[in-house]
Amino acid sequence: DGEKFDPNVLKILNVLNPDFIWKIDVSKATFYLGTLGVYLQRNRIKYIAIENNELEFLSKEDVDKEINSIKNILKYYQMIEGSAEEKNPSIYKRKVIRVNHSGLFIPEKIELLSKVEKSYLIGHLINLKDFSKQEIRTEKEGILLQIRRKDTISTGDFIYSISEE
Repeated sequence: DGEKFDPNVLKILNVLNPDFIWKIDVSKATFYLGTLGVYLQRNRIKYIAIENNELEFLSKEDVDKEINSIKNILKYYQMIEGSAEEKNPSIYKRKVIRVNHSGLFIPEKIELLSKVEKSYLIGHLINLKDFSKQEIRTEKEGILLQIRRKDTISTGDFIYSISEE
């Protein structure tokens, strides 16, 4: 998208060793209004948000990975012994796709960070009134960044996100 990360921020992101990074302009997304990120951005305070699984799906492996990321930052700033490891994760501009109907969403089995073609089958939405089944397909080609778990959803809820090229 032509925009660049502040080199100091990118360095810290690399030291955090994330699987991937998505860049969000929280000031342009009404979904984020009232969040800490918007407050920090408006007050020109630099920050990095770390996102993980919902609590009920958080594994010991997820927690250990976050602990190691924090330890790596402390090593980078020489607050604890050891050398910080750096990773160069892919950076994506994320497009969030929301549903136009409510129902039960049943995702297809697909690996995150897979490249998907336009019209790729992501899952099905079951209407809870008449049990009709609607296919949910990708709007465009890209890298699948997130997909909702099997869940009841309301109109306007997040269902998946894909990279914007």
